[in-house]
Amino acid sequence: KNKRLYVQIPFLFFFCFGTVLWLISKYKIQVIHAHWIFINGFVWALIKKIRRNTQLICTSHGSDLHTLGGWVIDALKKWTILQCDEVTVVSSFLKNQLCLLMWDAYPTHIISMGVDEDKFHPNYYNERIKKRYAISWKFLLFVWRLAPEKWIPDLINSMPQVLESYPDTVLLIIGDWPLAQELQELVYNNWLEKSIYFVWAISNKDLPPYYATADMLIAPSTKESFWLVQVEALFSWTPVITYAWLWSTDIVRDGVNGRLLTDQTQLSSAICDLCEHMISTREEIRSSVVEKFCWNTVAYHYALLLESITSKYKT
Repeated sequence: KNKRLYVQIPFLFFFCFGTVLWLISKYKIQVIHAHWIFINGFVWALIKKIRRNTQLICTSHGSDLHTLGGWVIDALKKWTILQCDEVTVVSSFLKNQLCLLMWDAYPTHIISMGVDEDKFHPNYYNERIKKRYAISWKFLLFVWRLAPEKWIPDLINSMPQVLESYPDTVLLIIGDWPLAQELQELVYNNWLEKSIYFVWAISNKDLPPYYATADMLIAPSTKESFWLVQVEALFSWTPVITYAWLWSTDIVRDGVNGRLLTDQTQLSSAICDLCEHMISTREEIRSSVVEKFCWNTVAYHYALLLESITSKYKT
């Protein structure tokens, strides 16, 4: 937004480069793990050209692939990827994006970011949240940045139909920027201020009680690199309603731990359906994802990757 801030970029490159080069020399580092292809991965790839006995893993988390672009940036990203010993992405969607960037299939490991199974747990259920917002029946939850691609107006507009059948239903929206004011006006214009409350942005450490206390998470986004909020909710025994787009089908199983929708018109009926009856036991909802996305599983996959790389280094 402020082009004068571009003056910071050369300093960022310089200090990243110098600091990492110093750390490698001091601690005899064998492997660098760069998160984001650009800028981190690019700088670390330059260092690898100097220190040829250093191996490089690069992980893309999303926006560096499908948001940050332009022919110059894309060329730098391609060069960076070609210098890496291993490349990982957090979802199958991003693997497809990477292959599009490289103009061909590229050997890539899919390793999710994972979720701390002790932090996001049903034991964090907190009745005080319900009392604070006068929730006497079903508690719906939305957690995300309030951005256009999250389709939050669809969720708000579906609430009158839900309230016709279940008038005591309450929706809490956790998030902030950039559509905060517009969404608040939409709630007031539809006379929904007694059924929809904006919690605004809260820190990640304060989220577990909301997940564990909610009856369902509504996740109507159409653009996600990794559906982290879905996994966090499922770890907390909370079913998820989302669209069967991108790779959400890898997480949400229709009729087992949530509902998969094909278009926006199904949203209100899916909410009513979950209000009417639970699709699975709470234990089944958590077990459907915990083994695949817990930190122990993610750490195991990275341990295998590091073992492979360091064995190459020793030879």
